[in-house]
Amino acid sequence: MQLIQLNKASLVSIGVVLGALVASALILVIFSLKYVQTDPPRASEQSKNVLLIESNNLDTLISERDGNSNKNITSARENPEIAWETLITSNTPIAQLESLLKVAQIWIEKDGVKVIDQISATLTNTTVHNAVIASVLQSVALVEPRVSLQQALDLTGEARQFSLRTIIEVWATTDPQTALASVSILDSRSDRQTLQEAILRVWAKDDPQQLLNALASLPENLQQFGREVALIAIARNMPREAVRLLADLTDWELIDKLSKEIATQWSELDAHAALEWVLTNEFSSKVIQAETLMTVLANLTEHDPELAFKTARDQPIVLRGQHFRGLEVTVIQHLVEKDINAAIEMLARIRDEGLTVAHAYRYVGEALIRNGEFDRALKLGERLDNKHGQQSYNGRLIYYWARHEPEALFSLIEGLSNEFMKEQAARGLIRYNPETCALSDEQLAQLLTYLPDG
Repeated sequence: MQLIQLNKASLVSIGVVLGALVASALILVIFSLKYVQTDPPRASEQSKNVLLIESNNLDTLISERDGNSNKNITSARENPEIAWETLITSNTPIAQLESLLKVAQIWIEKDGVKVIDQISATLTNTTVHNAVIASVLQSVALVEPRVSLQQALDLTGEARQFSLRTIIEVWATTDPQTALASVSILDSRSDRQTLQEAILRVWAKDDPQQLLNALASLPENLQQFGREVALIAIARNMPREAVRLLADLTDWELIDKLSKEIATQWSELDAHAALEWVLTNEFSSKVIQAETLMTVLANLTEHDPELAFKTARDQPIVLRGQHFRGLEVTVIQHLVEKDINAAIEMLARIRDEGLTVAHAYRYVGEALIRNGEFDRALKLGERLDNKHGQQSYNGRLIYYWARHEPEALFSLIEGLSNEFMKEQAARGLIRYNPETCALSDEQLAQLLTYLPDG
């Protein structure tokens, strides 16, 4: 059988997947061995079946047969079936998993996929069975993807899902159209749809333009999905090209989704160019434009916070509900991680509309808490004009503090400025202690003294 030629990127991708499978299997075995109880082997048992297959050397198999003191030295590569039989008769086959994986691989390479059934039939331990078969199928997928797919469909549990996904990804990398045709005749609708979509995602990642050109040849029910994943793949790697392709689309739902992907990727590469595009592009609604602009502003803040802030403040407030706030909040939300002093300075210039003030102050206050600047976070609320705003700020801040820095809040609770804040602190600390496990029963009892009777 001739191996299908793959490019380097494909081989690296496949190798990573195969390595992850083996690593996962070995982790599972280590965990399982904690629960496997075995008696120390007696001297007579030690002289029976002894197999030594070192992790880096598969050439030597030493097997002592019953009643024969002479060691029969056989190459595992010359006779993997004997090596396999010796391994599976071990008292603890689960402990032999690494060797089983290696011998199974040799056996498949030597005798072909016909031995998969024989390998499967001899593995009675479910954990070992699924790990070995799944691993073997990954390798077989490079040579006999159709056979390996059918074998994987007979697996169960996580091994089945992992094997199917990896086999399909290998196959889609080498021949996506044949892979699609093969899975399209599966009886299970769920398997069919899952695998078809997996193939299209791999195809889109490898060659999105080829997928776009082949859309007419796809089953009608897959064409829309294929177009979407191909365009998104182009947006992720070539956002300017994706902008050009937008002009040919009429599906506003797809246009909006693609626009957000373009904004994400393009603003990471060139935030200023992405900003100009968002401000001049036609969107299906002002809300979609605002949501897309938020993505660009987040990245623009990293490079040019002043431009990001001025641009955000000039935009009308179109988001409603819990997001009823000016877009300058997005700038402050990201700027606090880079330059909290600049973010605090910007607070004086935000619009007093909707929830803009409340959200902006909240993000700054929480950042100060994360930085350990507790006094500064508390004093920030004093800048708010009305008592209701201050109380709302303090309440949110105290609860955030209780969840993220509970020990610090507990140590400072007595020094809080008023009884309301002490009560809020006690409530927050008690509420989040099952999650933080920061306070002892004695400390929790002390917190009760700050709460009203009853």
